[in-house]
Amino acid sequence: MIRITFDSVFIFLLLTMHWIMFSGTIIVILLTNDLSILTVANLFLYLVLIMNLIFGDCPISIIEKQYLGSTMMDNFSNIISNNIKNNFPLKQEINSSLQWILMAIMVCTTKVILLLIRHTFHAFLIE
Repeated sequence: MIRITFDSVFIFLLLTMHWIMFSGTIIVILLTNDLSILTVANLFLYLVLIMNLIFGDCPISIIEKQYLGSTMMDNFSNIISNNIKNNFPLKQEINSSLQWILMAIMVCTTKVILLLIRHTFHAFLIE
């Protein structure tokens, strides 16, 4: 009984940590207009991307797959099924994780560029 409770709590904490890291970063990116915070978030996303490429998958996803049989990202990708044809030589699990990471990097980089454009035009219009 104690082993089952420990495993359940561990699995819950693991899924919660993965969800907070994923959704928390996106929420911070969407709600802030501070360039330094966006830069740190973008660097964090690039670090996650590099870790995924080095380990072949997110280390948290590897642990989730070992304990649960599937990962949060796989379940999330299955809920939001995409109709894009898979032409990448990577496994489907890694491919879906990389798609979400690249989407977050694109959102963050686009927001940085838009803020820089706004700052440039604001300075241009004041002169």
